[in-house]
Parts: sequence; C-alpha cells; structure tokens
Amino acid sequence: MMARRKGATNLVSITFQLAKYRLENLRGEGITVGLTIVSFAIVSAITYLVATGTYMFYQRSEHADQFFGDLQLGSAAASAYVLLSALALSLLLGPLVNLAGLASVLAATSRETRLAGMRLLGVSNWAVMRIAALETMLQAAAGAAIGLLAAFLALPALKNLSFQGIALSWQEMFMPPAYYGACALAIILFSGVAAVFGLRRVIVSPLGVSRKALPRRPRLWRVVLLLTGIGAAYVIPVWFTEGGISVGVGLVIAIILLLVAGFSAVMPLLLRLVARIFTAAKNPVVSVAMWRIVASPRNTWRRVSGVGILSFIAAIAVLLPASIPGIEIPKEERFVRAVLMDVRVGALLTILFGFILAAGATLLSSMSHEFEHLNHSYALARMGAKDSFALKVSAAEAIIPVAGVCLLGYLLGSINAGPLAIFFNSAGTPFRSASPVLSALVGLGVVVAGIAMVSLATAITIPIHRQIMARHKRRAD
Repeated sequence: MMARRKGATNLVSITFQLAKYRLENLRGEGITVGLTIVSFAIVSAITYLVATGTYMFYQRSEHADQFFGDLQLGSAAASAYVLLSALALSLLLGPLVNLAGLASVLAATSRETRLAGMRLLGVSNWAVMRIAALETMLQAAAGAAIGLLAAFLALPALKNLSFQGIALSWQEMFMPPAYYGACALAIILFSGVAAVFGLRRVIVSPLGVSRKALPRRPRLWRVVLLLTGIGAAYVIPVWFTEGGISVGVGLVIAIILLLVAGFSAVMPLLLRLVARIFTAAKNPVVSVAMWRIVASPRNTWRRVSGVGILSFIAAIAVLLPASIPGIEIPKEERFVRAVLMDVRVGALLTILFGFILAAGATLLSSMSHEFEHLNHSYALARMGAKDSFALKVSAAEAIIPVAGVCLLGYLLGSINAGPLAIFFNSAGTPFRSASPVLSALVGLGVVVAGIAMVSLATAITIPIHRQIMARHKRRAD
C-alpha cells in the first residue's frame, strides 16, 4: 500500500512543499528558483568577503602599533580604511534589497495561476504574501549557505593581495564564526522584508497577479536634485579644506553618494524623454521597444541602474591622484604610494563586484519582465508577429538603454570629478587627471561590459519566453 504524502498544516509547511515542487519542476519554475538562489549566493559571497575585509581593517586599526610601528600616517589611515570598508558593506544593502524584491515579484508573476488558485480557495492576500516572503527567505538561506562556500573558495585567489603595504595573512582572512552567522541572518531577514515590500506593488487576486497602479511619470524635480547635488559637490570642498585623513575620506564619500543619488534620480526622466523621441522610428522593433520604455521608465532604469552607476564611479576612479608630492620621508612615501594603490585596487574590486551584482539583478529583472509583458507578447502573436519579433523587442528594450546609460554615466562622472580635484588641490595634493587615451579605454570597456552583461541576461531568458509562448498555443481539438 502506497504511503500517503503528509499534508500541510501551517504556512511554513505549505511554503516548504511549494518550494520543493518548484525545484522538482525543472522544466518550469525550477529554472527561476535556481537562478534566484544563484543570485542570492553571489550577493552573500560578496557580503562575506567585504565583511571579512572590514573586520581585518578594524583589527589593524585597533593594533596600529603592531602593524605600523612609529609610522605617523599609519594609525590615521587605518581608521579611514575602516570607514571605507564599512561604506562598501553598507552599499551592499541596496543590491540585496533590490534582489529580494525582484525575486519576490518574479515568484509571484511566474506562478500566477497557482497563487490565484490559492486565493480562490479562500487564502487571504496577506497569507499569500507571507508564503511568498517565507519562500524568498528560504531561497536566501540556501543562497547564503552556497555563498559562504564560494567565499571560502575565493580566499586563495585574494591571498596574493596586500593592503596598507602589508601582505594578507591567512589569520586575517577569516572572521569569528558568530560574525558569519550574523551576516547570513542579516541577509535572510533583509530578503524577507524586501520581499514583503516588493509584493506590495502587486495584487494577488483569484483572477491573477496585477500591478496595483500604472507607473507615474518622472517629474522635473529630479533634474533640480541633480543640479543641487552638483552645486553642493563643488561648494562643500571649499568650506572644509582643513581636517585629518578621516575627515577628507568622509568628505569624498559624501560627495560621491550625493552625486550618485542625483544621477539615479534624473535617469528615469532622461530615459523617458529620449525614448519618446525614438518612438517614431521606422524600424518596428525599435519603435515598440521605445514605447515600452516610455510606459515604464523606472522599470527600465532598474534593469540598467547597476551598470549606469558603475560607469559613473569608474569615471571618477580613473581621475584619482597617483602620488602626493612633498613627502620627504622615504618610509612615509612608500606608505602613501601603497595607500593610493589600495584605493585603485578597491575601486577595481568595487566595479568588479558591482558588475557581478548588477548581472544578477539584470537577470532577475529580465525574467520578471518576460512574465509582466506576457499579455503584450500574446497580443503580438495573435496579430501574426513571429516569435523572433518579441525577442528582438525585448533585446532592444534592454540593450539600447544600457548603451546610452553607460555613456551618459561615464560623461557625468568625468564632469563631476571636479569636486574631487578641488578637494585634493585645497589639501595640497596636485590633482593630475589620467590621459585621454586611458579615460577613453576605461569608458569603452565599461560600455562594452555593460552591453555584454545585459545581452547575456537577455539570452538566458529566451527559453523562458519560448516556454511562456508555448503555453499560449492552442492545442488541436
């Protein structure tokens, strides 16, 4: 006699059974679950590595005499390193929250029929949201475990690095076990909270999943915010020309965050205005793609925001000073050169990690985008359009904006490097910009990498698109 499968008794057991079914259904929802777990694993691995670096710099600052001896700049620079690493750790909250929100919305849109069936059986909307949030937290927990293993596997490659002129030791590359547990718990909790807020943007009813409201058009106040940020970035360094290394580092961080906030605020408006111009294009693929961007510029910006902000940061990183003249003590001069090299290595790692995080967010947003536009794809199919036409529209909707955003982000970053030049010159450090050839190569590299990343994410979603269209085809009577 066959054993009867144990039924669900509460929301937790329901969540586990739904998650198990989705993983077993490899031809359908198992693909989306697997990619979501991989994205959480990437975020978790980077979080562990950055947290380990923060802990290492904190230990060095607490034992500055042991690491730097009588070097006067050592203890002051050590505290600045802690500040920079803590900033990098806090910046990971944004991608984590965005990733969890995308994962929850993707889960809701990809299993619309099942959620609608649960609502039809009498399950409340709040209970459905809790089930989806618990499932997202379960995926985040699996990703955190895999990410911890990936972080440990990456340590041998990072062992060759040196910071503050001191080579890394194996003892410095590990945190206490409780800290790893705290990082994993924070990732799981933040993913659950972000999932709840992400699901608040949709309504799960017995008829399906739908958006609560049409997206609002971006307002002109975003331009005012960017102009205010640029003006403040040029004025603030003049007011604070005196202070230690920590004050200077904090000032540079504040300037960069202010400019990034203004850049992020104005880009949806610029995307909508530029896309509106190209809606009259003779090419139907470009025209339909531009109309989609005009209808939802914020969603388009979410898909390419990571690459755009990275191009903005890359333009500023290229213009960092290479040396500080006027230091006559050889020991301090070597330390300063090591610090400036660390800044460049840190900027390179930030861009590298940022591209990896942006790739995960772009992949999830592209997958969610396919489910959100399934009615549009169905309508195109009924009109006689080939399946390749819908794929070309999705590709154009993703690739064209990322190219423009990268170019514009790098241009604005190069222009806004002026506040850093003012700060370094006022601090007695002659600001020497990079050669035009190097700047052009870096800008071209960021654009090419962004286009390649978005193209890869779009290519991965092709099987999902074909699976969606296969459901729409009517079977023979």
